[in-house]
Amino acid sequence: MAARLRAQTHANIDRLNVIEALYSTSHELTAAGNLQDVARIASRQAARLLGASVVVLIPEDGALCIRGSHPPGTTLGEDEVSKASAVWRGHVGSELRSGKLSQRQWSFLPASSGGSTLGVLAVRSEGGVHSLAGQHRLLESLAHQTALSIERARFVAEIDRSARAEEIARLRSALLNSVSHDLGTPLAVIRASAEVLRDRGMADLGDRGSQIIADIIEECDTLNRFIGNLLNMTRLASGAITPIFDTHDLRDIVAIAIKLARSVLAHHRVELRLDPQVPPVRVDAVLLEQPVFNLLDNAAKYSPPATTILIESFAEAGSACLRITDQGRGIRPEDIEHIFEMFYRSDNGPEAPKGTGLGLAIARGFVQALNGRLTASNRTDGPGAMMMISLPLQGSLTRKEQQTIG
Repeated sequence: MAARLRAQTHANIDRLNVIEALYSTSHELTAAGNLQDVARIASRQAARLLGASVVVLIPEDGALCIRGSHPPGTTLGEDEVSKASAVWRGHVGSELRSGKLSQRQWSFLPASSGGSTLGVLAVRSEGGVHSLAGQHRLLESLAHQTALSIERARFVAEIDRSARAEEIARLRSALLNSVSHDLGTPLAVIRASAEVLRDRGMADLGDRGSQIIADIIEECDTLNRFIGNLLNMTRLASGAITPIFDTHDLRDIVAIAIKLARSVLAHHRVELRLDPQVPPVRVDAVLLEQPVFNLLDNAAKYSPPATTILIESFAEAGSACLRITDQGRGIRPEDIEHIFEMFYRSDNGPEAPKGTGLGLAIARGFVQALNGRLTASNRTDGPGAMMMISLPLQGSLTRKEQQTIG
């Protein structure tokens, strides 16, 4: 009887020690600031509780990596890492659930939470007679605590990355805004001075001088468009664009955009195929003029002089569509998914036109602000690119059908 009581007492003491150790492990893991700390604490505490060597593996870039071990410096061979990977991917079950470790061989337990395996614990019995029979629940508790801590550390890291990304975006927006305003005033002075020289006809300058003045004015216009793109980008990034919707005819908006783009279109032919039956659209006309201008500018940049830029409008599937087609090289397949990203520039070699990679990003941002879509594709009847703006119609009726009903 006394022997049995002593055995029960020792068993109770052992259980209390385990509970205290688990609590201590949980407390330390909760305080872990990153994945490296999680792996280090988990391997040390698990080794102390189990009296075994422990290695913690955590996936990184699609492959398991050793992030912590105890005793320090303990590592796994290539075969063991392959076995751990099989457990992580769910290809094989855990040997530890049998309740007994093989002597001097590694066994593996998935660290799982919410149905996802976030890591693997590798455990090796050090004593020839050491057994973990009946302790599979302890092992699984350690593995689960480790998984929760991995999940928490990743969440904290993601918050940090998001905060840094927001700060970078804020600083970039502030810089763009500052640069745009600081460049605007001196540029306006330079252009105004060049226009004065041109208008006064400075005969003593000769043809060469007149050409220089024309070049100054042209480059000022280029820089003005660049500054306008920077300002528009900051407006988009800050959410400062609030469209004023009204009913407008696409033909009127196209006419204004062509007038604004007359200098960039000077060396191209412009062909209009604007369907008069396209119903009016509810848009902010000023906002829509900008993406149309940007698309015309892009078409002129990427197509040879004396080629035709075609502007079409038509109604399709409940949308009013405006399509701009050029006769340039077209868009490389690998660029199709990226050309609307900020600062993205297709690598077309040294002959590529100069630019900032903002024009198409701004065009899409403005079109989306008007509840529309902007898509890009290549022509099927020859070389060249096609950009299409699709804007929702109040109904799918054409102008003629609306007049008939009216």
